[in-house]
Amino acid sequence: MTDARADGYGVRWDRGARCWRVRNEVTGEWLLGDDGEPRAWSDFTTADIAYREFQPAGPRTW
Repeated sequence: MTDARADGYGVRWDRGARCWRVRNEVTGEWLLGDDGEPRAWSDFTTADIAYREFQPAGPRTW
């Protein structure tokens, strides 16, 4: 999967696979499954929960 096929920030819609993917925007890493492939979710809410666990909140700048 390439960034060109995934729209969004953090939780991204993969148009080719028709699923949500999770990316750590700080490191650029995709959240992978045990098989080494990017994990996939069919609903945004579950993917968003995984994203929040995968990319901890950074320091607040305001």
